[in-house]
Amino acid sequence: VRVLPVLRDMSQIGSFRCSDERLNQVFDTAVRTVHLCCQDYLWDGIKRDRLVWMGDTHPETLVILPVFGAASVLPASLDYMAATTSPSEWMNGMPTYTLWWIRNLAEWYRYTGDLNYLQKHAAYLEKTFDHVLTRMGPDGWQGEGAMGSFLDWPTHGNPEAERAGTQGLALLTARETEMMAKALGLEALAKKAREMAESITVGKVKSLPKSAAAMLALSGLAEPKEMFEKSLGREGHAGVSTFYGYYMIEAISAAGEQQRALDTVRDYWG
Repeated sequence: VRVLPVLRDMSQIGSFRCSDERLNQVFDTAVRTVHLCCQDYLWDGIKRDRLVWMGDTHPETLVILPVFGAASVLPASLDYMAATTSPSEWMNGMPTYTLWWIRNLAEWYRYTGDLNYLQKHAAYLEKTFDHVLTRMGPDGWQGEGAMGSFLDWPTHGNPEAERAGTQGLALLTARETEMMAKALGLEALAKKAREMAESITVGKVKSLPKSAAAMLALSGLAEPKEMFEKSLGREGHAGVSTFYGYYMIEAISAAGEQQRALDTVRDYWG
């Protein structure tokens, strides 16, 4: 049996080392995993479906930018999804993944400051955001269909939790759309995004899995400390998911629990 590694030519410019060798190993393994996913496009599930999933792309983007810099695989993947998805359709067939495409575009612009690239997608962004607004109602933002409010697999089948987490995701997306619209000088789009953000609220939620709690904390719809006490800080790393793991750690850290965030990395990924 011969195994041939196929790796996109990418130079590593960011690194991490600390006194805890377990954390060093987690970092190195994470970088290797993401590098393997950088093929023609950023393929999530390098051993499985090898598709460009816009939701899963976001945490991978947050690895690639500081570790490999402005790697061309990221705009190539954004371009591919825009070219193969009409603004009146949902990315990967899921409304939440269209929100993630917008967030990925914002991450690229925030890191590179490449206004020309943003202008390339300006018209598409406007039309896509208008489609996003079709899902706004008196109770906030909601998707449609069985996968309409999909967050991650641990919350799938829990409509209350999915809806709560989706409100946080939608709020973050609206804010980032406004940021990009202002950079582009698109005042009408900025106004739509601002109004969407102002209209999103969330009520009390009985069942609050960690992915939903993280979105509420990071969006400001709930206090990070409250989300830590009610959900994120309970039962160790139980309920952590591979997709939303980063956001959970970020929310735990926002609650002032940096030691717990590090322990979660050691226990779950370690």
